[in-house]
Amino acid sequence: MSDRRGSVLVLTNSYDVTSDVVLRILAARRVPVARLDPGTDPYTGASLSAVYGTDEQRGTLRTPSRTLDLTQVRSVWVRRPSPYEGPPELDGQDALPCGRATAQRVGTGGARA
Repeated sequence: MSDRRGSVLVLTNSYDVTSDVVLRILAARRVPVARLDPGTDPYTGASLSAVYGTDEQRGTLRTPSRTLDLTQVRSVWVRRPSPYEGPPELDGQDALPCGRATAQRVGTGGARA
C-alpha cells in the first residue's frame, strides 16, 4: 500500500507496557492506531468481516471503540497477543484444535489469510 497515512494495527495484550509507549509516540505523530488482542477481544465485542473475490478484497474490524477499514491498514505489529483459548463453551476434545501454537499466535480460531 503506497498511502503512508493508513492505520497501524497493533495485536497485543492489554498489559503490554512497551506497546503502550509506542502507541503514545504514534499518537503524538498523528498516526491512526487500532489496538486489538485477538486472543481475548473477540469475546468482548470485537468482530472481523472479510470479502475475498477475484475483483476485490476488503474487510472490516470492529471493536467496542472503533471500526477499522482493513484496506486502509498500512502496518500490522504482532507484539504479544494473549493465547487464543477458543470460545468458552468449548471443552475437552472440542477445545484441542484451539490450543495449537499457530492458532494461539494468530488468534483467529483457524481462519487464516
